[in-house]
Amino acid sequence: MIAKKTDYIIIYLFLFASILCIAMTFRLFVVKELQMDEFTGVVAFTICCLLLSAIYISFQSIVNEYLLPIVERIFQNKKKSLSQSNSQIEPQSKSKDICSVVCT
Repeated sequence: MIAKKTDYIIIYLFLFASILCIAMTFRLFVVKELQMDEFTGVVAFTICCLLLSAIYISFQSIVNEYLLPIVERIFQNKKKSLSQSNSQIEPQSKSKDICSVVCT
């Protein structure tokens, strides 16, 4: 349980670090290339952070609501087929193990 929390913390830190890097690059572009003042750069940074966060949240909700059930169904079908094939293979392997023990 603690490992899962740590994984989520690491994932969100990478996400927010990348959002901040993109926003900082946009701020530098506004200040240096467009030659605007510092206040406009701060406003551009804030707006960029908000837009990227909103895009991430909307993408995440779309994935959770629409794509995740489809992917779960696909993997459940594969899991069922694998478990059925393993159940057919197991009795044969058990009989081989018994024969090898008896014969030796």
